[in-house]
Amino acid sequence: YHYLPGQHINLRIKIRGKVYDRTFSLSSSPVVDRFLRITVKQNRVVTNHLRNAAQVGDEIQALYPTGDFNVWLSPDQARN
Repeated sequence: YHYLPGQHINLRIKIRGKVYDRTFSLSSSPVVDRFLRITVKQNRVVTNHLRNAAQVGDEIQALYPTGDFNVWLSPDQARN
């Protein structure tokens, strides 16, 4: 996936027979990382499932990253 800093991803997941659609912020770097990472704050059904019950091989549908809240950084204005 190609995405910009500040974008998010929509996930669709089926839990106990019910389908949930949820949006998560991307916390991976679009420049450095070769994967998508989301940050999950345990809160309700979907996040509880992702944190406590999801297994390798579970099916989760994902839409492409989206969102207009982007950050454009200038290398000329970089700080240490």
